[in-house]
Amino acid sequence: MKDEKLVNYDRIIETLRGVRKREESLALRRGLSHALVIVFIASLVALAIEAIFHLGVEARTALFFGTTLAVLIGAGLVLFPALRPFLSAAHRKSDDVVAREVGNHFPDMRDRLLNALQVYREMRRERHANYSPALVDAGFRDVADAFARLDLSPVVDVAPARRAMRNAAIALAFVAVAFAMLPSTMGNASLRLLQFRTDFAPPAPFEFIVSPGDTETVKGETLTLTATTSAVIQPEVTFYTREEGQEDFDAIRTSRDSSDAYVTTMQGVRTSFEYYAEARGYRSRHYRVDVVDRPFIRSLRVQLTFPSYTKLPPRYLDDNVGDVSAVTGTRVSLEMTLNRDVAEAAVVFADTQQVPVTLDGTRAKAVFVLRSEGSYHVALRDPAGIENANPIEYALNVLPDMVPTVDILEPGMNVNVDERMRLPLLLSISDDYGFSKLVLRYRLAASRYEQPHEEYTSLEIPLPSMRALQMEA
Repeated sequence: MKDEKLVNYDRIIETLRGVRKREESLALRRGLSHALVIVFIASLVALAIEAIFHLGVEARTALFFGTTLAVLIGAGLVLFPALRPFLSAAHRKSDDVVAREVGNHFPDMRDRLLNALQVYREMRRERHANYSPALVDAGFRDVADAFARLDLSPVVDVAPARRAMRNAAIALAFVAVAFAMLPSTMGNASLRLLQFRTDFAPPAPFEFIVSPGDTETVKGETLTLTATTSAVIQPEVTFYTREEGQEDFDAIRTSRDSSDAYVTTMQGVRTSFEYYAEARGYRSRHYRVDVVDRPFIRSLRVQLTFPSYTKLPPRYLDDNVGDVSAVTGTRVSLEMTLNRDVAEAAVVFADTQQVPVTLDGTRAKAVFVLRSEGSYHVALRDPAGIENANPIEYALNVLPDMVPTVDILEPGMNVNVDERMRLPLLLSISDDYGFSKLVLRYRLAASRYEQPHEEYTSLEIPLPSMRALQMEA
């Protein structure tokens, strides 16, 4: 553990270091404020030069790097002295220097404080009995107690730091006022100065009126660009376009219409592009045309579910085949994948009847029952109202369900029945979808023993197979 004299010595040193820390903090704050003043003033001057003279690429590049270099040098000169104590302890004030500064404000403490520090260092260095620990301890305690009662705030002058911060606030206010009074001028000058390698056209003395401006168009459609100016004498206007991935703009010739506007028509636009109008060497702002696809069906699968009496299993048509040939009552299920989300979709038949389509993102489903021949297509509409163009028309063909045929092979002719009243029969039956039941209907037409029957009697004949399309029974 530390003895009492070390504790008192540490109290003195801690107080002195607190004074030094506050002095270094204020010096850093002052340096930062001076650096900000340099940044604000240099930036404001550079922006004013660019705003007034609208420099070319070379001059603007020189202005940018010159301003940057001036800011770095100026800020370095005012910041480096304040940063030195934080970078290396060798550049910090010693305890004796701080003690002298404190003594300058409190003369009655000057000699006592310095003598106490000197006695302690000599005692620690020589370590012999010439010094009385009790006397040294008492001296340290008296100095530490007296030191603790002092108000040390006047030792460090805060006025320079406050002045520097006030100057930084004034410089910032000048910049804010400039941007508030001339927002467009200062904003455009800032943009040009930051993009110093970009060639910016000087501001036009007239206003461009460009149509359609920023817009969307459907891929493959025709787009008309129109431009005029507010000049009294209408100058010739040329359009410049640049597709995505293209570096340079291409000039597009225009023609003058009856309203003195310059027009160009772009046939079959396929990709998005950027464009601007130019007249007398002045340029309009840049506009963008986004080319969007019409909604369309990427893939189609059709499932046919036949009526139960056909005993046919469900069947998928080949991918992207939508023509349907089936018997009446067949359930047609459409499974579609779209190129993008749509807002509405419907299956439209030739007689204008419609069946709604269920949408789930880019997936769509619809179901209808084949009732008659005709055709159908799928209509799509996206949230912007763009519809699919020239949808494929698919055919609906109804296959006939032929009636069953029955041929009596035996006896195959009129015969008389003997007294046993038995008549062997051999039947040949056929149908395109098989059988569910075979019934023989007969009646007594003439007899010597009883009256002829007016009604037919039914006799169900067992079938060898329910699925066979042709058989003998």
